[in-house]
Amino acid sequence: MNGFHIKTTFIVLFLSIMYSCEKPRSRRPTTLEDSKERFSYSPSYEMPQSINTNQIDTNDKGFDDKNNSDNSSTSSTENVSIPQEISHCTWNLDGKTKLQYNHQIIGDYTLCQASNDESTIWIQVSNPITDSALCFVPVTSDNNNSTYVGEPRCTYIYEQSKVYPIKLYKNRSGYYSYPINGVMVMKDKPVYFPQPFNMPKLVPDAYIFCMEYLARTGDGGYCESFDSAGQYINHQFN
Repeated sequence: MNGFHIKTTFIVLFLSIMYSCEKPRSRRPTTLEDSKERFSYSPSYEMPQSINTNQIDTNDKGFDDKNNSDNSSTSSTENVSIPQEISHCTWNLDGKTKLQYNHQIIGDYTLCQASNDESTIWIQVSNPITDSALCFVPVTSDNNNSTYVGEPRCTYIYEQSKVYPIKLYKNRSGYYSYPINGVMVMKDKPVYFPQPFNMPKLVPDAYIFCMEYLARTGDGGYCESFDSAGQYINHQFN
C-alpha cells in the first residue's frame, strides 16, 4: 500500500512538471485522446498574399510572374526583381526554369533561406498543394543530429507561379541562441503512425511530440515511428 502511494505521488509530480515545462498551443483541436496530449503542439497558420511583381515586398507577401495590376493573364517577367537576399536560389519566373529540389511529398520545389535573415524562408513549388496546408518547423542541426527550435508555421500554397515567404519563429525555450540551419517540411494532415503512436495523428503534431518525448525521457520510439511513415522533408540550408 505504501509502495503504491509513493508511485502515485511520483506520477502526479512527474505530470505536474510536464505541464509546467511548456504550455501547448491549441489553435485547433488535437487528435490525441490520452495522456500524450500534454506533449501535443498545434501549428499556427500564416497565409501570405502574393503581390504585383513590380512592387515586391518581403513583409509577409509573395510574388509571381504575372502583372496583376490590370488583371492581365499575360506573363510579365521583364520587370521582376528578385529580392537580393534570395537571389542565390533558383526560381521559375519564366515558366521554363526547373526548380532546385524534388521530393515525393510536394514534387519539384525551391526552398531558400534569406541571406540576411535566418528566420525568413521563401518557397516555390511546381505543383499546387491543394489537400492541406504546408508546415515548416525550424531546426538546428549538427553532426547529423537535429532538433526543432521553434513552432511550426503553416500556409496554403495554391499556385505554382508564386514565391511565398514564411516567417519562422525561434521560440522553443532553451534554444534561442541556436542557429536555424534547416527546416522540417510536412503537410498538416492526419497520417497513421505505427507503435508506439498506433493512431492517426497530424504530421506536425507527431513530429513535435516525438521530439519532446525524446528530450524529456530519452526514449526515441516515437521518433522512430514518425520517421517510418516518411511524411516529411528534412531540408538543410547550405
